[in-house]
Amino acid sequence: MFADMFNGFATLIVGAVAYVTYVLGKRNEKKNAAIMVVMDIREAEQAVNGIKEYGLSKDSKKPILTNSWSKYKHLFASDLSYDDFVAFNRFFDACINISDAKDKMENIFYENISAKIIIVQNKVYENMLSAEVAKKEQKDITAPIEREVYTFMANEPGARILKSLNLLTNLSATSGYQKLKRIGGIRT
Repeated sequence: MFADMFNGFATLIVGAVAYVTYVLGKRNEKKNAAIMVVMDIREAEQAVNGIKEYGLSKDSKKPILTNSWSKYKHLFASDLSYDDFVAFNRFFDACINISDAKDKMENIFYENISAKIIIVQNKVYENMLSAEVAKKEQKDITAPIEREVYTFMANEPGARILKSLNLLTNLSATSGYQKLKRIGGIRT
């Protein structure tokens, strides 16, 4: 009888320890996830503000490199309202759209540079075949193209970025963002 009571008590203690460990682990996971999401929001807002302030260029920073929101949003289902979730989803979707369009713009830019190089090389080569071409004549061919700074900019990625910029609101001014900061233990 004593052994049965002892086994029952030991099982209860082991179960209680396992439950406490589980709860603390989940809380720690949630805290770390909140910190990651808050960091992503801050970085994305800085990049977006840079694009709004200085305009869009190939050197503009992408608003999002990793989307921790999509990975961790399930952890905040009981903490955030439906409206918070909609705002966060809209924000991160717009940031991903901007980042994808930015990648497309960079690809187009570098493809155009490659095309420009091929044109220059073909013109120089054609001239060399037609006669002995002096260095000055080669420079006459290459100089206008080298001076040309305009590179074809596709309208579609830029239009996508502008459309996404119009959808963005600063999440750092929302109550959902403040809740995430509290969950993450972030003071400032």
